[in-house]
Amino acid sequence: MSPARRRLPALLLSAALLLSALSGCSVILEREYLVSTPHEEQPVTDDDENILQVETYQELVNSILYFVDHRMEHGVVRLINYPRDVESDLSAACLEVASDAPIGAYAVSNIRYDSTRVVKYYEANLYITYRRTAQQMDAVRSVIGASAIRGVLAETLSSFGQEAVMQVSYFAEDEAYISGLVRQTYYDTPDAALGMPEYTITLYPEQGSERIVEVRFTYALSAETLAQRRQTLQREAEDITAPLQGQTGQTAVSSLFRLLRKRVPQCTQGATAYEVLLNGQGDSEGMALAFQLLCQCMKVESVVVQGTLDGAPHFWNVVTFDDGTARHVDATREDGLLLDDDALTQMGYTWDRDETPACTPAAQPEISPQPSGTP
Repeated sequence: MSPARRRLPALLLSAALLLSALSGCSVILEREYLVSTPHEEQPVTDDDENILQVETYQELVNSILYFVDHRMEHGVVRLINYPRDVESDLSAACLEVASDAPIGAYAVSNIRYDSTRVVKYYEANLYITYRRTAQQMDAVRSVIGASAIRGVLAETLSSFGQEAVMQVSYFAEDEAYISGLVRQTYYDTPDAALGMPEYTITLYPEQGSERIVEVRFTYALSAETLAQRRQTLQREAEDITAPLQGQTGQTAVSSLFRLLRKRVPQCTQGATAYEVLLNGQGDSEGMALAFQLLCQCMKVESVVVQGTLDGAPHFWNVVTFDDGTARHVDATREDGLLLDDDALTQMGYTWDRDETPACTPAAQPEISPQPSGTP
């Protein structure tokens, strides 16, 4: 090919390249961050950037992806010295982009083409129709790993947004996995946890090592109402914890526990921190969220735990102190302060121990044996 030809950034790594890289994903998955994926370069003719030249099937696929990535509805590909059947490969490449490439499966409605034999090459006109707007395609975030996915979900839930769309690399999970991350993120943002929204999860394509994950949310209240309640809840939490600032560790946790016990001595209806702190009522979910929010105000490390008590769904918290010691806290019961795993098990609780900090019993001090003859 002529060295004078200019090159533009080509778009997405092909399915073949991704599959070959998948063997090393166990190491890559340990690093979780937002990413910007570099693309191969795609040859473009000197006279028109809408006309691409290719010599192989993979270059043909990359050319169509280039058109899609640049939101183009029409593009021309010239197949130079092409060694394979042009019509068959055009059909296969269009199908691959529309069905198997993440951006194609997400955004493309249809790709059609016509081809013409010109003296020394074939020229193919491609016509692409989209089912997503350019703005929707531009909003897709590129991420790797659970932490990065949760970061995007947290931004969406905190602003009561209607959708989060991410292109996830090295991804071998399913809708259930994403659903778990949605729930974890919801409980990690207690000031915005004002009622679990309904949500749907769609993967584009359904299989593959790189896919676009679309999560759409529906809230019971308007975004404006939710935003106002969040501000009110934040102010209330700050006012409540203001007299306690300066307390740390077990002292801070004990103060928050007593505060919540005084506000809601018995479980009632109310599954949000807003209902607990503003209305003085709440169930175990609301109490756990309220405790989580107050812990965040006091800079105490805490997580919400979803488990069971006597076989029924139940929520509580696990706090972790600076020395690494972790303890369970269930503000719905008088004896629910600073319990270890053994104590909680004896009370009838069950939970996912793999996903929860271990609350091991304190080590008993060793008693040195007395010398013989010592009274």
